[in-house]
Amino acid sequence: MATLDELQKLNFKTQQRETLLEVQLTPIHIEKLLEINTNNIPPVKTKINLYADYMINGRWMYNGDSIRVSKSGVLLDGQNRLMAAQKAKVNLVCDLIVGLEDEVFNTIDQGRTRQKGHLVARDLGSITTTDAQTLTTAVTRVIKYQESLSQLTTGGFEGKIAHKFTAPRVIEYVNQHPELLDQLEVIKKEFGVRCNLSRATLLYVYHIGSRYDASYTLKFLRKAVLAIGLTGDETLYFYHQCLNEYKAKQSNWTKAEFEHTLIKVWSKVADKGLKAITKKTQIKAKKDEEFIKFIAPTEQALIEMSNAI
Repeated sequence: MATLDELQKLNFKTQQRETLLEVQLTPIHIEKLLEINTNNIPPVKTKINLYADYMINGRWMYNGDSIRVSKSGVLLDGQNRLMAAQKAKVNLVCDLIVGLEDEVFNTIDQGRTRQKGHLVARDLGSITTTDAQTLTTAVTRVIKYQESLSQLTTGGFEGKIAHKFTAPRVIEYVNQHPELLDQLEVIKKEFGVRCNLSRATLLYVYHIGSRYDASYTLKFLRKAVLAIGLTGDETLYFYHQCLNEYKAKQSNWTKAEFEHTLIKVWSKVADKGLKAITKKTQIKAKKDEEFIKFIAPTEQALIEMSNAI
């Protein structure tokens, strides 16, 4: 069995699986391991700071957790602990496993498959895990919408099936539609934390709506979600009232119902204009309206929205 220093000289790259128990990684070992930390998921700064604080104050203990490296010499697991030790300028006592198959990356974390958002962030490289999770949720909904599938996230409700997609499917869609990254930035800038709908929902609607007209869609969402420039007799005014009731927990609507209702309102406004529905009670999507489609805004609807505040 190779020693720690021998593995370091090999850049921890070996075809034979080996496990070193309770080894002491020095700053030199840690630096070398971080050099092979390529194509990993984004590190978690809060964890790094917390671990470093424990290490500096002598509260960090060896617990049998391992640093893992693939046969090709790529760090698979342990980047947060290594970065924390580097920040704290201390040695790190841990187990070290080398020679693993690259594919095990997706099953690390107590044998569970890593979240799709982590895998998407790892593949795209230029976005945070939070943004990747938003993209993943939004793209999943877009694909379901395009294929007329249920938007349910869990199965068993009224005998319906929850359709799920793998990270590669999401990544493939993002690569085919790079405008999604710019659209995500628009959603973050325009809405932030000021609304009652998730960024994923807003990105889903903005992405589909932008196929018809991006400016129209953004103004529609500003009105529907932020109540910008609404008048009391507009359809979007009543929808925004419903959102406020939901925030105050005075309504028994689910998030899914609000999303379906938002698309229903989109279609009504696109067809008949801002005053298509003039009563709040007529807005809510019904259970049998699960596959409500976005419709293209008419010329009149485009003009009306363009002239609105």
